[in-house]
Amino acid sequence: MLTELSDHLSDHLSDQLSEHLSEHLSDHLSEHLSDHLSDHLSDHLSEHLSEHLSDHLSEHLSDHLSEHLSEHLSDHLSEHLSDHLSDHLSDHLSDHLSEHLSDHLSDHLSEHLSDHLSEHLSDHLSEHLSEHLSDHLSEHLSDHLSEHLSEHLSDHLSEHLSDHLSDHLSEHLSDHLSEHLSDHLSDHLSEHLSDHLSDHLSDHLSDHQTCQSRCTGLI
Repeated sequence: MLTELSDHLSDHLSDQLSEHLSEHLSDHLSEHLSDHLSDHLSDHLSEHLSEHLSDHLSEHLSDHLSEHLSEHLSDHLSEHLSDHLSDHLSDHLSDHLSEHLSDHLSDHLSEHLSDHLSEHLSDHLSEHLSEHLSDHLSEHLSDHLSEHLSEHLSDHLSEHLSDHLSDHLSEHLSDHLSEHLSDHLSDHLSEHLSDHLSDHLSDHLSDHQTCQSRCTGLI
């Protein structure tokens, strides 16, 4: 009997205790675990979320901010920097470039221009001077030579140059001078020589006639 009672009580108490403990423990554990888990989860989640959010936000924000800032900064900086840099760079670059370019260009240009100009000028000047000199000299020499040669040659050519020039001029100058001198000197020399020769011949003939009359008178 006692054994049955003990067994019965043990079963009954175990059921009662299990119910009572389950209720009591459920309340106690829920409070205890809630506090414990809240602390634990907060620490764990904070670390986990901080890493996860930092990665996620960094990517998201980097894209978003890059677009937003690029537009905003590009407008703002372009206006601010354009004014500031234009003044600063103009002063700085003008000094720097003037020194650098002057040295570099002076060497480069001197070599390049010397070669280029020497060829260009030689061709250009040869053509220009040939035309200019031919026109200028033809006019100047024609006037000067006609006056100077007519006076000087009439006296000296007959004595000093007649023998030497007759052979030399006939070969080299006859064709060239015949065309040019005939036009420019014929009119002037014809008048001058006719006056000069008429006087000279009249004197010579008068002397010859006088001599002839004397010789006739003597005979």
